Amino acid sequence: MAKKNDFRQKHPIKMLIYIAAVIALLACILVMVLHTRKKREEYESQLTSLSQNETEYIRPERTTEAESETETEAAEEEEETKDEGAGTDDYEEESDTEEDTEESSEEEDTEEETEEETEEETEEETEEETEEETEEIQADLCVLILNGTGVEGVAGYWASQMEEDGYENVIAASYEEEAEEETVIYVQERSTALPFQEYFQESRIRIGEITEGILMSDGEEEPDEVDVYVIVGKTDARSE
Repeated sequence: MAKKNDFRQKHPIKMLIYIAAVIALLACILVMVLHTRKKREEYESQLTSLSQNETEYIRPERTTEAESETETEAAEEEEETKDEGAGTDDYEEESDTEEDTEESSEEEDTEEETEEETEEETEEETEEETEEETEEIQADLCVLILNGTGVEGVAGYWASQMEEDGYENVIAASYEEEAEEETVIYVQERSTALPFQEYFQESRIRIGEITEGILMSDGEEEPDEVDVYVIVGKTDARSE
């Protein structure tokens, strides 16, 4: 007894650790027991719920089968009685409905055709009107053609081409700076330049105007208002 008391007095920390380990082991055993008991209760509750669901599912099937048999028998008897007296009436009604559907389809086709024809006519009329309006408007434009290609007579050539097509105010002049490879058309609105791209197929359109580098021929003055500036590029350098 004296030895044991001496051991407790000398090693109190080891004794506390030993006691804590025993308590932890007992707690783990208790937790495991409670966990297994809970799992068992859940398993039993699941079994009971499954058994209840099976019985509930089987009962309505039996009742519906019996009801469906009686209902089918009654429906067959009614159909037999109806078929005996109403065969000819059904045939006449079907023929009438077929004729009505054919007539309605023919009417719809004719209406669609007339609508398409009217739409095509209106589109053609609008196109003709817009073409006439654009021609009238473009004829009044002031077009300044500038030659910066270094080849003589390029601006005069294109001016004569446009005058032959009906443009009344086309002026040929020179350009001090060197022209680009492609012709550049300067306008305030992009739609104004579109007819001029028919002359210059590889041209580019820019929004703005030219204020420098314009050299008018002797005796001519630069117009106050210019609608279209055309700097003829090297690809369009023609003089004949």
